Amino acid sequence: MEEIITFDQIREIFENEKKDVKLSKIDDNFFEKAKKYLEMKERAYEETKNEKILQEIKTAKRMIDEIFNTRLKKLINSIFIFLKTGVLPENMLKVEEEIFFKMIDIIKEFKKKVKIEKSIVKVKMNFDIPSFVGPDGKTYGPYKKDEIVELDESIANYLILNNFATKV
Repeated sequence: MEEIITFDQIREIFENEKKDVKLSKIDDNFFEKAKKYLEMKERAYEETKNEKILQEIKTAKRMIDEIFNTRLKKLINSIFIFLKTGVLPENMLKVEEEIFFKMIDIIKEFKKKVKIEKSIVKVKMNFDIPSFVGPDGKTYGPYKKDEIVELDESIANYLILNNFATKV
């Protein structure tokens, strides 16, 4: 016979999920068990019309909904962490893991579509040019006279406008 979750267990999971910034460890079948618990309580209420059971159902539903929403927020936040660091969140349920990787794929695809690619321009240096720091904070050069290099369009345009280089 399958283990039945209790109201106290739901409350404990609710409290743990609210206090921890990371996903808390819960049974992979938690939401299925919670659904069965609610179905059982709703049948009991239909048979008895006991207001105490009705209150328990309402409270349990609120807690289960909050557990879901809290875990979802944590999962979304962990996506940004993963994209920057490559570190996977701990304690994901199987279904959360599946959604996590789908969302990663969607974000990567979106990034490909909207990311503006830098234009590269080939230039020939008109003079020896010492190294310099560009507006992007990167160091460029030093370059020798007649050297041909590929540069970001903004850097190349600056050099061309100031007669330091000629477009090839």
